[in-house]
Amino acid sequence: MGLIDRGAERRALDELLDSVRARMSRPLVLRGEPGIGTSALLQYAAERAPDVQVVRTAAVESEQSLG
Repeated sequence: MGLIDRGAERRALDELLDSVRARMSRPLVLRGEPGIGTSALLQYAAERAPDVQVVRTAAVESEQSLG
């Protein structure tokens, strides 16, 4: 995967995954407007974590008002 100009984000994700591997629980929330690369960053994190349980969800616009 070619993430351009995302070095800081990749380092943050790698550090988060290192913390998880050291048994320190960490949440991951990526927010942003459509098209800015949040899905690519999530894919990067999932690919870097074959030894970590990854749970994914997806929502549709009609569910946006749900808590």
